[in-house]
Amino acid sequence: MKRSCSLLLMSSLLLVATSASAHPGHETQGLLAGLTHPFTGLDHLMAMLAIGVWSARQSNSLKTLTPLLMVIGMLGGAGIALLSGGLASHAVIAEQGILMSVLIAGGLIALLMRLPTLAGAIMVAGFMACHGFAHALEMPAAGSAIGYMAGFVVATLALALLGRVAGQRLMHVPAIASRLVGGAVMASAVMMAV
Repeated sequence: MKRSCSLLLMSSLLLVATSASAHPGHETQGLLAGLTHPFTGLDHLMAMLAIGVWSARQSNSLKTLTPLLMVIGMLGGAGIALLSGGLASHAVIAEQGILMSVLIAGGLIALLMRLPTLAGAIMVAGFMACHGFAHALEMPAAGSAIGYMAGFVVATLALALLGRVAGQRLMHVPAIASRLVGGAVMASAVMMAV
């Protein structure tokens, strides 16, 4: 148990120490671009993992639905971006929503907070719509849009489930570990904002 707690703390500190460069270059196209994008942007990576971690403490129905809600929100946001032509004003709102998703998810983890199922579902889908909007705007011009979206759906599911596994492990160690992980997530949001 002590080793798990130490490992979680070290991982959290490494995430905070990571460069705040949210969107490195996109050299790949199609499916591969979609698969790698959530892993190469610190904002997307932190939000998806953190929401997965947070979901482990929620009601069974919300815990079960969270990965699906994340995908629905992502695809909805991507659809809005593609249909609206990615207006600059919408992109600014999406970026603020992405930052808030990291900050709030970290706070929820640190506070060990459970939300009512409907409120949690709306929050998850809303935050992921911001991420989906940004993903669509960052889609490479060449390559398959459907492949790209399929890739980010798979990556989102993987990160959500990985986060949930981490969240379930956190439930078996002292609460201070969750508080530290949540604090590290919040600190990463502050670093990204600066």
